[in-house]
Amino acid sequence: MKMVERRRWWVVMTMGLLLGTSWAVNVSRTFKLLYRGEQMINSIYTSYPRSSMVMCATTCLSLPECWVYTWDNISNECQLLNGLTEEVTLIPAPLSLNTYYVAGENNHLIHMTRSFNWENCKTACEELGGRLAIPQDTTFSLIYHHVYKINSFFIGMWRQEDNTTVWYDVDNEVVKRHPQWASGYPKNEINRTVTLVSRGLLKDRNKNEMRRAFCVV
Repeated sequence: MKMVERRRWWVVMTMGLLLGTSWAVNVSRTFKLLYRGEQMINSIYTSYPRSSMVMCATTCLSLPECWVYTWDNISNECQLLNGLTEEVTLIPAPLSLNTYYVAGENNHLIHMTRSFNWENCKTACEELGGRLAIPQDTTFSLIYHHVYKINSFFIGMWRQEDNTTVWYDVDNEVVKRHPQWASGYPKNEINRTVTLVSRGLLKDRNKNEMRRAFCVV
């Protein structure tokens, strides 16, 4: 399927809420199946008993920091993941329990580029019809480390060499939400003008390093 055709298909899908075995698509977020029973993310959850699958997805959607939910197709229990501070680990789960994660927002899907320097990662995202993006918080970053099985990736957050206090996105807007800085960061050295996420936490790095990158397409 061509890129233009795929984009049009998702616009049509997101006009309403569609729920299936693998995807739950809403006008604001796209949820994708991560695990179909047997295992789930080890974390603290908020439980909503006797909830329909539609209501479970809608409840997660209503909370800006909800990136993962589970729904049990026998008990109809809905669980929203409260947050992560460490790398994802898994625990056993019933066969009837499905785990979903946010795979995109606002009619765009998240994609990881191949390994390039920061500028070429930005170009690679644009050539796909998207942009180099910024995970909104540490939990979101940790989920994507787990989904793509990588320890670090570039994001679309940068600064000017002569200004160590203001960080911008690729549209040159001041960044207001981002993952937590790792201990001892930012270093604020002259050649550390771009950022990556390492094990969920933000670090400033040299733009000539080679990494994969976080796009929305």
